[in-house]
This record gives sequence, C-alpha cells and structure tokens, in this order.
Amino acid sequence: MKNKIKQLMLGVAMVLLFTNCSKKSESASMDMTDSTASTEEFVSSSASENKPSERSFVRSAEMKFKVNDVKKSTVKIEDVIKKRNGYVSLSNIYKTNESSQTTSLSRDSALEITNYNLECEMNFRVPTSSLDTVLKEISKEIIYLDSRVIKADEVSFEMIKNNMQAQRANEYANEIDKARKSKGEMNENTSVDNITNQKEIRDDAKLNQMILKDKIAYSDVHLIFYQKQGKFIEKIALEKAIKQYEPPFYSRAWNNILNGFDIFEEVILFFLNIWIFIAISVGIYFGYKKVKK
Repeated sequence: MKNKIKQLMLGVAMVLLFTNCSKKSESASMDMTDSTASTEEFVSSSASENKPSERSFVRSAEMKFKVNDVKKSTVKIEDVIKKRNGYVSLSNIYKTNESSQTTSLSRDSALEITNYNLECEMNFRVPTSSLDTVLKEISKEIIYLDSRVIKADEVSFEMIKNNMQAQRANEYANEIDKARKSKGEMNENTSVDNITNQKEIRDDAKLNQMILKDKIAYSDVHLIFYQKQGKFIEKIALEKAIKQYEPPFYSRAWNNILNGFDIFEEVILFFLNIWIFIAISVGIYFGYKKVKK
C-alpha cells in the first residue's frame, strides 16, 4: 500500500514537472521570436502597401543604416532596383577622413595612418507596387538601422482639382472661340491672347496631372548607408628640408669689413655735420676755465 502511494505521488510530481518545463520552453521560444524580429519585417510598412483603388497616394521612403561593406552593398542594391524595373538617379560613394597620424620610421620615411568613414548616398525610383518588396530585399544588407521614414501622401483631391482646372480652361477657350467666330469681331473677352491664356492654363493643369501620375506610379527612395570605420596605412617618403642659401665664410667676413668702413665713414660725416656745435662747446669750456682762474 505504501509503495502504491509513493508511486502515485512520484507520478504526479513528474507530470507537474513536465508541464512546468513545457510552459517555460514555450515562453522562452516566444521571447526569442519577439527579440529577433528581423529588420526585413521592420523596414516594411503599411505606408508602402497598396491602398484602396478609389484613393491615390504618393509614396516615398528614407533610410539610414550600417552595412558590412559599402561597395558590395551598393552593387547588390542597384541590382535589386534594376530587377524590380526601377532606376538609380544618384549613387555617390564618398570617403570622409576622421583623423590622420604620421609616425617617423627613418630620416627619409614615415608611416601615415588615416582613419576614414566610407558612405554611400543613393536616390532611386521603383514602381510603387514593388516598393515594399524592394525595401525588404534591401534590409538583407542592414546590420544596424539608424532611421527609417516611409510616407504615403494622399493626392486624390489634387488630381480632381487638376482635372477640373483643365476641363474648365478648355471649355472656356472653346466658348471664346465660338463667340468670336459667330460675332465676327474681336474684343477683350474674345481676343486671341485670352484664348491662348486659357489654353496655357489647361496645358499646365494637364502637365501637373502627368507629373502627379508619375509620382504615384513610381516611389522615390533616399538611402544613406555606411560601414565600420576603416584604417588606411601607407609608407611615405619624407622630403628633405631645403636649406636657405648662405654665402661662404670668407665672403661674409669681407662684406663685414666693408660694412665697418661704411659705418666709420658715416660716423665721420656725422661729426662733420655738427662741427660748429663742437667748436662752440670747446670755446665755452676753455673760456669758463680761464675765467675761473
């Protein structure tokens, strides 16, 4: 009897232990799934998805992120854009130097160490229907996401406004033309200039509508991506300092002797200029001594 009770208690404990472990395993699995949510899912947005057909949207995206290799990522992203029937309007890879240090190796050589940042700025356009797919494929290159902005600006009413403006200008131009032909005379309201002005308004509205349709059909994307700071080490030659020319010693000594004669001449000329004052001073001195005696 006691053995049966022990076996029953042992069985209950094992069931409780198994249930608790299952819950912990499930919880840990859910936490791991949440914490490792891929960048691919994050860069996607409802703003880049298709909207109701009765509304029109202009979609755009901006992202800044870090990649392993800027050059390789640039080629891959450009291939993705081409594959999705888009085109690149700007692809600019540039380097900015952060710091530079030169260490002497010998009298005529040194080691120059330059720390630099390599970045790429890219603008491209892709069919709006492929925007979300392109962003997901680009996200495969991202190892760290700095920022992401995705916009969907509704332009339905702007398109209606352009249509109405073009239609109104066209009807007004036709009415003016008919009135001019029926009356057979020209006035301020039926002049050719007025008709031309209305046609220009109509054409501008149509052009704005075409531009707007192009923006709706193709989304603009602006990217800035960079890689880990790089280091460039180069051995450079040190240029010898150019010593200023100096004449030899004997030449400088002779020049100094000549300069001494010139100074002596100037001193004599100086005293000759003031000889009258010297004579008066000498006369006063001897006169004073004579009177004193």
